[in-house]
Amino acid sequence: MASIEQCKQPGVPQVDLLVKWHPRTTDIGALAARLGDDGSTRREMPREGKRLTPWEDSVQIADTLRLVRRVLRLSERSLNAQGQSLLVPEYELDGWTTSLPTGKFSSVGILALYADHATHEQFHSEFKT
Repeated sequence: MASIEQCKQPGVPQVDLLVKWHPRTTDIGALAARLGDDGSTRREMPREGKRLTPWEDSVQIADTLRLVRRVLRLSERSLNAQGQSLLVPEYELDGWTTSLPTGKFSSVGILALYADHATHEQFHSEFKT
């Protein structure tokens, strides 16, 4: 089976990746403080008590010289599900690593593509049976 890197040659169909990244060793509190201090940070408030901070980084794939994008989203909740204010905000960090080009897929587009991965899982399950 060919690797993704081998598919980057002329005449071979383009293959890209979009995988979930898990922030196991990331200090989310320190990251939230750093983003809060940065005046250029873009923030969205989809509803009261929830603030989303999306951004992107470039990362290198291990054992290669290839740079890919990491799309990240920090969620801050100041209200719980019942609408009660929290004394200390709750943070959740999500990330996705992708080789999809920036010109064709914005950060929001990457999030939308991954949000639809359950449909792909269903097709895969049906294909296996």
